[in-house]
Amino acid sequence: RATLDLIFPATCASCEAELDPDDALTREIRICRACYDELALLERPLCRRCGGPLPKSATTPREGCARCEGPKLWFDETCAAGLYEGLMRELLLRMKQVHGVGISLAMGSLLWHSRGDQLAALDIDVVVPIPLHWRRRVVHRTNSAAVLAEVLAGHLNAPLSAGLL
Repeated sequence: RATLDLIFPATCASCEAELDPDDALTREIRICRACYDELALLERPLCRRCGGPLPKSATTPREGCARCEGPKLWFDETCAAGLYEGLMRELLLRMKQVHGVGISLAMGSLLWHSRGDQLAALDIDVVVPIPLHWRRRVVHRTNSAAVLAEVLAGHLNAPLSAGLL
């Protein structure tokens, strides 16, 4: 790895700046400190249903909040790394484009870094990405959900079943 880093230094998936070899966090998630600090990452406590932030007075995650109490949701829990705004929104949109695989890998690592304990506690049997319609697959030439699922399945030591849905 050290030899490869000399020839091909690791760069930020967002701005392509060279990553600090001594910064373990940025090397793990492949996002430089400046971009990482710009991301709208969510702080705990979070709502288990919608993944949104709860008031600071709440000390533990709750089953519902004012935003999501009423509607029936067809899933058990939501895990969100950040708010869909600013650089986070830009990266999520860029990862759906033709050359977005590197960003998808970085976002998967970021999700694991920020919510790995929550994901591990779910005792996941299998990781299944939401399938991309074949027309969108042709246009985008990538499937960001499948890349994210692959990263998370690797961290969770869970099987990946891309064709289940």
